[in-house]
Parts: sequence; structure tokens; C-alpha cells
Amino acid sequence: KFQIMRQTVSSKTRNSFMLANLRHRKYLKKTDFDFTDLDLRSGFSINRNNKQYQFIARDRPVFLDGNLYSNTFGIDTILKNKLGVGMVLNTSLSVENYDNKKSPLTDRKRALLGVKLDQVIGQIQHQYNIYLGKEFADKKAGKQFSRNIIGLGYKGSYKWNPSNISFISLGYKNYKHQAAYPVFPNKREDDRLTASIIHERRVTDKATLVFSASHTNNKSNLDLYDAKKNEVKIGIRYEWD
Repeated sequence: KFQIMRQTVSSKTRNSFMLANLRHRKYLKKTDFDFTDLDLRSGFSINRNNKQYQFIARDRPVFLDGNLYSNTFGIDTILKNKLGVGMVLNTSLSVENYDNKKSPLTDRKRALLGVKLDQVIGQIQHQYNIYLGKEFADKKAGKQFSRNIIGLGYKGSYKWNPSNISFISLGYKNYKHQAAYPVFPNKREDDRLTASIIHERRVTDKATLVFSASHTNNKSNLDLYDAKKNEVKIGIRYEWD
């Protein structure tokens, strides 16, 4: 994983940024599964009194075995409102277009409305969020892949000392498909629970050791899509000037 970020401060009330994230997975035997995920973002923010307005444009191409597999282009508008000491309310509206080069029936538009509350109490930072989403299939036959979405989440962090910080994340998502798959009589509906913990330890001014563990449990009314996944990762994050 590789990240590049550039931020420009135009004035006391306005700044802009550009961000690029690159993830790549290489398989020694099954090269058909070589995976590259590029996340490009650019935007600006304006500060007025206790409010901040953000506008972000993003593009996310995904490559499989060196060929473009899908692309997602989106626009985010965000309003941050400072409610008091250590408390910020975020309201966001996002629209995006998903284009799958291998399976055109899954092409769709998506709209997401989110509300997030950030609260700092001592060394602990809490974040509560809720969001609603709806997808719109480009083709009528693709409604089986378009969903109505409801999500709830919590994130917390605790800074033990200048070198150590821990994070916890809990999430719930409900996905209701808008049409049934041809091989099933009922529309698919999934309930997905996620949980993760992360600990970061700064070992030098530029290097941080990162440990993470996560669990995902997807429960569907169609047994074929029931799934559980556990992941444990250890890595090093290095920051260049």
C-alpha cells in the first residue's frame, strides 16, 4: 500500500488537497488474480465561523491482471458544524457512478446520505454515524444487483501516550436488493456485522508499526451468501516529507 498527499493552504479560511492511494496484491501462481486498487481524490474546504464546507471529487479504478475491471467516480459534499468543545456534527451527501467492464448488468448509480457525530472526552475520541443509501441500476435487468442500504457505526480511539494509540470499530449494514436473482424466488437481503481493532506504535519520527485484526459476519436470507471472514495484519507505515 502506498499513499501520496499534497495539501495547499490558500488562506485562513480556504485550503485544497490531492490524495492518491495505491494498493496492489501479487499472486505468484495465479497471476489472473493480481489486483491493483487506485483511489484518487481532490477537493477543497472553506471555513466560516464554526462551520466547514467540503467538496471532494474522487475516482477509483480497479485493475485485475493488469486490465481495467471497474471504475467508480463520485462527488462528496460535507458540512462540519462545531457544536461545542470537542463536539462536531458532520452531514454528508455523496453521489457516485459504478461502471463494471466485465459485468455491465451491475452498472449503477448510488446516492448516500450520512450523519456523523465526533466527540472528544479526555484522551478518548468517539464517533457515531448513521447513513442511508439507494442504488439505481443503469439497466432494468440490473435491478437484482441494486440495493437499498442502511448503516450504523461506532469508532473509538484512545491515545495511551505520544507513541501509542488504539482504535476500535463496530459496524452494521443492511442491504436489500431491489429485485430477485433469476435462480431464486426471493429478493436477497443481507445483514452484515463488522468489528476491528487497530494498534499503532510509533517507533521513529517517520515509521509506525501497525497491528490490526478484523471480523466480518454476513448473514443472508439466501444461505449461499452467508459468510464469515477474519483478518490479522501487521505492517509498517513510513512517512516521507
